[in-house]
Amino acid sequence: MIPESKFVALFDALMNHPGNASPPTDRSIARINAELGIELPSSLIEFARRSQNFGAWFCSLGEDYDSHAHILAMNRDFHSPDREGMYAPGPMPPYLVMINHGHDDDCDCLDLRVPRSPEDEYSLAYWSPGEDAVALAPSFADYLRFHLGHWMEGLRKDRRALVRAILDAP
Repeated sequence: MIPESKFVALFDALMNHPGNASPPTDRSIARINAELGIELPSSLIEFARRSQNFGAWFCSLGEDYDSHAHILAMNRDFHSPDREGMYAPGPMPPYLVMINHGHDDDCDCLDLRVPRSPEDEYSLAYWSPGEDAVALAPSFADYLRFHLGHWMEGLRKDRRALVRAILDAP
């Protein structure tokens, strides 16, 4: 099992480019929470603050509100009743809050149907237009652990060595 203490280093090494995201601020988180009507999990916010490459996979949580990759813009787009998806038309259900970029209409989302855990976590679900949402993970940590494990499979030899060094470091 990948320890949570290695999440940021592994993610940054595996993504190896920053993407389009500014770091979250208290002001941006307050605005996001207000506009989306939720409270983002502290684990997601803390990961975004610590990861240099957060924006390579995830929606921005910063003050770059005009960015097409910002969580507010992505959710506005995917929840629009006029949206036409890549594979099927139709908006994202209102109980989902997308947190990744949704490339190829593959959307990883906070699932608001499931009550938050005592640790302030939402469970995560996968959604694509024309399909029902499918449970992915009970928490953001479990979601990261799943993806990091998947991304580490089949790495080139030099990349495997980097990952091994990160995992073996104290």
